[in-house]
Amino acid sequence: MKRVFLILLVFGVGLAQAEPVTWYLVDANFAGGGSASGSFDYDADTNVYSSVAVTSTSGNTFAGAEYRYGMLSSNYLPSATNVNFSPASQPVANEGALVMAFASALTNAGGVVDIVVGSSLSKEGLCVEAPLLPEQRLSCDGGGNVNWLRTFKEGFVTSAPNTE
Repeated sequence: MKRVFLILLVFGVGLAQAEPVTWYLVDANFAGGGSASGSFDYDADTNVYSSVAVTSTSGNTFAGAEYRYGMLSSNYLPSATNVNFSPASQPVANEGALVMAFASALTNAGGVVDIVVGSSLSKEGLCVEAPLLPEQRLSCDGGGNVNWLRTFKEGFVTSAPNTE
């Protein structure tokens, strides 16, 4: 019996892998009105954001948008402490861009993490870069190519779904 347990333990350790954690936005409100809600998955082992389903509502400076993708570009790489969401996998002019910086790193252990507020690190705006050719869709990456319209004034993400 000990031998079977030892074999399972030895081989089982190699098979164990962390699963992405679903993070939910809570009380994520913008200065100037409007809010963001929804969820996304983050795998700290692979640094991959997936299953993005975040929506922002209208405020004084922005009409809101639905975000479905974590953006990748040479000027902006997602990490455990910040992410840039887009409505499309290759955003183009007049699409939204949502950036969130986190006060501490998101981990596979879950928990509660504040969104950095009161600065330009967590914000929303419109991509102002247009594609050169229809088949050549350029990324709108936050490096001066976004017209940032509003910043977060409060909010956090949590791995526990809101059951209210």
